[in-house]
Parts: sequence; structure tokens; C-alpha cells
Amino acid sequence: MPKPPKNALNSSESPIQKTPGLRTGRRRKVAPPHLPDPICRTLSRFAEKFREEHGYQDPRTAERIGRLLKSSITPRRRRGRPVTPEVRRAAELRQQGASWATIYAAEIPGYAAMDKYARAYPTQRLRDNVTAYLKRRKRQRSKSEQGTNQGA
Repeated sequence: MPKPPKNALNSSESPIQKTPGLRTGRRRKVAPPHLPDPICRTLSRFAEKFREEHGYQDPRTAERIGRLLKSSITPRRRRGRPVTPEVRRAAELRQQGASWATIYAAEIPGYAAMDKYARAYPTQRLRDNVTAYLKRRKRQRSKSEQGTNQGA
């Protein structure tokens, strides 16, 4: 009987050592968590209504619809750095007609103890931030009003 080549394995040998308790084979899909009944009913009604109005959709279109629905449901984060409470309070005071001097005293910690040169940077920074915040709010309001006026 001929000798097997040196790199051939016996039937009892395995190139991969099996670890006891480790599963081999295919992974099973885990079922998604169950949704509450009211949500299931609402989605089922929506799907029925959608099929009645738009007919059967091919799988690719159905996936796109699902992605659009998901993006519509999840809340969107605002872009940019969040506004600090000091800037928000200073903007409210400014809109109420308060002078910058009273706003500085109210919103800059240790303002009264600072000399003229130490006050320069924090006051200018607060003033710039408040102005930019109010400008953004004005722009956002005008955009939202344009959107509501166009729909009418």
C-alpha cells in the first residue's frame, strides 16, 4: 500500500481544534424585539392603505419606502454647536430691550471685579454669540414662514 503524502491529514486529525461548548455551523437569525400591539395595528393599517392607493411595490421600492419611513420617524439632530444657556439668556434679555452693560453684569461671572482690559474679550465674545444666535433664529423663522405660506 502506498504511503500518503506528508501534508495529508488522518481522519482523526483536524486542522482546526474544536473548543468544547463552541457551536459550529450556520448562525440563526435572532428575532427582532416585539413591538407593542397598538404600533403593530397602526403600521398594518398604514400598509393596507398604502397598497390600496399605490398598488404592489417591488422589493427595492419597498426598501426605499422603509428607509424613508425610518428617516421620517427618527428625530433629527440640530446642526452645529448647541447654544450655551448664558447666550440664550442674554439673547432673551437683549430682545426685551436690556442694555449690553446690564447683560454683561448678569451673564459674565465676575464681571464687576474685572478691569477694563480683562472685560474686553468676554464681552465681545458674548456680544458676537448673541448676535449670531438672534440672526440664526430670524433666518430659521423666515424659512419656516415661507414654507407654510407656499403650501397655502
